[in-house]
Amino acid sequence: MKSTAIRRLRVREIHPDPHDARAESLRRHGLPLVVRPRHRLRTLVPYTGPVLVVLGVLLMIQAVTARVMLAASERFDVNIWEDENLPDGLLVIGTISTVILASAYVLSPLLLWAVTAVATRGGSTRQLLISALGLVLILAAALTSSWQSGVLLNLISSAVTVAIVLAGAYLGLGVITLWAMQRILQELTSIGAMIIRVLPLLMLVLLFLFYNSNIWQIAVGISWLNVALTAAVLVILANVLNVVVTADIVGDSHLRDHLRDSTTRTRCSERANILAVPSLVVTIQAGIFSVLVFIFLVGFGMLSIPVATIKQWISQDPNIVFPWLMPGLPLTQELLKVCLVLAAFAGLNFVASMATDQRHRTLFMDGVLNDLDQGLKVREQYLR
Repeated sequence: MKSTAIRRLRVREIHPDPHDARAESLRRHGLPLVVRPRHRLRTLVPYTGPVLVVLGVLLMIQAVTARVMLAASERFDVNIWEDENLPDGLLVIGTISTVILASAYVLSPLLLWAVTAVATRGGSTRQLLISALGLVLILAAALTSSWQSGVLLNLISSAVTVAIVLAGAYLGLGVITLWAMQRILQELTSIGAMIIRVLPLLMLVLLFLFYNSNIWQIAVGISWLNVALTAAVLVILANVLNVVVTADIVGDSHLRDHLRDSTTRTRCSERANILAVPSLVVTIQAGIFSVLVFIFLVGFGMLSIPVATIKQWISQDPNIVFPWLMPGLPLTQELLKVCLVLAAFAGLNFVASMATDQRHRTLFMDGVLNDLDQGLKVREQYLR
C-alpha cells in the first residue's frame, strides 16, 4: 500500500492534475477566491512557508537591533529619545543598527523570492521544513524581545501573527496584492501621467495649507493619536469612494455580462474577489502617491521653514525629533503631524480625481478588467 501511494505521488508530480494547473492560472489572474476551499487548504503550507521565513527573519533582526541599542544606551547612561548630545560610540551603533534594519526590509522581497523558488522546486517535505523554519524564527524573535513586554505576551503576539498569515493566505490576500503590484509596475507610464494631471492644482492647495499658521497651531494642540485618527478618517473616505467607483466601473464593463452568462452560480466570495482586485490597484496607487507627497512635504518643510518661523506660528518652542541627526535641518513633531494629514488628504484627492478622469480609467482599468475577464474564462473550465 505504501509503494502504491508513492507511485501515485510520483505520477502526480510527473503528470500534474489539470485542475491544479487551472487553480494556479486563477491565482495568476488575481482570482484566488475562485479556487475551491479544500484546494486552498491543501496548498496553504507551500504558500505560507516563505512568508513565515521572511517575517521571522525581519522580526529577529528587529529584536536583536533593539536589544543592542538598549544595552548601548544603558552602558552610556543616556536616553536616545530625549538627550541631544549623544556619545559618538552610541551614534555609530545606532547608525549601524538602523542601516542593518532598513537593509533587511528593503531586501525582504528578494529574500521572499529566493525562499519561494527553493520551496517550489522541492517536494512537500522541503515545504514543510521551510514552514517549520519560519515558525522557529518567529518563536526565537519573540523570546529575544521578551525583555520589552514579557515572554507570554510575546508568544501570544507571535501566535496571532502566524494566524493572520495563515488566514491571509487562505483568503488569497497575498496573491491579490502581488497581482495588483504587478499591474501597477506594468502601467507605470499611465500612473505618471495621472500624477502629472493631479499634481498642479493639488500642490496649490497643499502649499496654501502648508504655509498657513492655523494648521500648525492645530498640530501643537492635537495628540499623535488624534493625528492618526484624522488621517485614518481620510483614508477610510478614500477607500469607500474607491470601492463605490470601482463597483460602478465593473458593473458597466463586460465582466457583468460574463458573470450573467456563466453556467455556474457566482459565489459572494468570488464577486468580492472581482471587486477587490481593481479596488486594491487604485488603493496602492493612492498609497504610493501619499507617501511621495509626505516625503516631499517633510523635506520641503525642513528646507523652507525655519524653527524661528514655526515658533512664531505656534507661540512656543517646537518639539525637535532626533536633534543630533541633522542639526542644520531640524525635524519637528509639528512638521510631521502637518505632513501626515496633508498626505492623507492628497491620497483622497488622488482617488477622487481617478473617479472623474475618463482617460485614466480607459488606459489603466481596461487592462485590469481584461485580465479579470481572462481569469473568468479559466473559471468556467475549472468549475466544470
